[in-house]
Amino acid sequence: MSSKVDKERQADQAETEYQRYLDVSGILPAMNRKEYRGLFGEVVINDGYQMRSLNQSPSVIFDVGANIGVFSLFANQLFPKAKIVAVEPDPVNFSNLAARTKQVESIVCLNTGIGNGSFWSVKKPLNGAHQNFLSEMPGFTRESLNSNSLFQRSNVSSVTVSSLVQNFVSGGQEYVVKIDCEGAENSIFSHEESIQCLLSSVYTAIEIHFWSQDGSKQKEVETLMHNTMRRFCKTHKTVFSLDTRVFHAWRKG
Repeated sequence: MSSKVDKERQADQAETEYQRYLDVSGILPAMNRKEYRGLFGEVVINDGYQMRSLNQSPSVIFDVGANIGVFSLFANQLFPKAKIVAVEPDPVNFSNLAARTKQVESIVCLNTGIGNGSFWSVKKPLNGAHQNFLSEMPGFTRESLNSNSLFQRSNVSSVTVSSLVQNFVSGGQEYVVKIDCEGAENSIFSHEESIQCLLSSVYTAIEIHFWSQDGSKQKEVETLMHNTMRRFCKTHKTVFSLDTRVFHAWRKG
């Protein structure tokens, strides 16, 4: 009986928090209420990136793959003194992100994607996203991207995690990195300067996709991902959730 009461109480608390979040953030036409509730539940109610687990208050939080800003606003509620850098390449999502966060001075929005060089976009990909933006990287060669009719060249600019850290983190500041960039993490894991920046973070959370354009590159991508995740074990406490495919790394000490 008590278990049922506890679950009902948790459901009531979740609904109250959801309604309060809607009042603060508004809801825009690009995403219907059902989709928004699912995203809100994943990021805020279930704390899929485990932001509530942090004992320290970071000075900077990077939201790589910010979508419409649910994580950025949630992080701002948890750490109101932190600068939050929200990176989103999709122009529709970015428009909503900028509108929803414009009254929060500590949130900086960048309409750019994670990668190196040119981008290709994939409209209505199988993962349900509005668009995916991928650059040449392990699993996706320039030749294969150019030859596949599903991919179209995009004028979205690219940025690396290392350049973000260099531009927004001052000496001695502690920072957190959240990454959900729909497969573009391949470009991060193949960029040594960006890996070093992640290894210097107090906490990193990455949704892992293990994506490649065809099966011939799949083993290469999986090996790259696993080897990079293992590198965190020396400096961070790590957990990889098979259910959510999110890799968590808390700095030791």
